[in-house]
Amino acid sequence: MEAEPIGPLSLQLERALLALDRLAAADIMRQCITAATQVPPVDEVVVPALKRIGDAWEDGQASLSQVYMSGRILEDVLATVLPPAEATRKAQPRTAIATLADYHFLGKRIVYCTLRTCGYDLLDYGHVQVDGLVQQVEADRIEVLLLSTLMLPLSRRSFSARPDLSSPNGPSPA
Repeated sequence: MEAEPIGPLSLQLERALLALDRLAAADIMRQCITAATQVPPVDEVVVPALKRIGDAWEDGQASLSQVYMSGRILEDVLATVLPPAEATRKAQPRTAIATLADYHFLGKRIVYCTLRTCGYDLLDYGHVQVDGLVQQVEADRIEVLLLSTLMLPLSRRSFSARPDLSSPNGPSPA
């Protein structure tokens, strides 16, 4: 498979993020903002850098902590760049993310950081239970809900509560 071309600022951003260099990442994003006429070029600079970092993790060339910290660094930097009232954000569906019936936040945090750095505006509900989540989603008029959960404990509860359901992975968990 042929690698997609990557611009010099995206390559610099990738290197800064892998080195966990917040100052360099902020400088690169300031360069992007100065050169841009409107919204910073997230698609041309940030997305390719994050994709290459993700690919490096898949290939064993980067650690999960580098992937996570890259998202956190960019989230912090872009929080000052992408104001909540940005017109490109208003056209997006109302979105929220939560960890459901689970206390492992790393996966949710990675998804949240990645989406924020790509320009998405979303609510973070943190850790929730099903009952409170339904009410919160309705109150906030959420159109897209992203959930992170450990499936086995949740499926055990779901299938014990509804014996008429069957798991797509075979018989209901015991």
